[in-house]
Amino acid sequence: MLECFTATVDGSAVPIIPVARNDYPAWLKRQSETRRLWLTSAGFDVADETPALVPG
Repeated sequence: MLECFTATVDGSAVPIIPVARNDYPAWLKRQSETRRLWLTSAGFDVADETPALVPG
């Protein structure tokens, strides 16, 4: 079941964490510029009132 919460990028495991909609902008600001660009270009976003599962 743990594989459900792990993504791979370039063969490396990347943990997936939930981020609440109201916390997403602040969480995104704490990420590196490279990660922010990757997240936005990959289409990661937060739907209304649901947590987003994003690479952590």
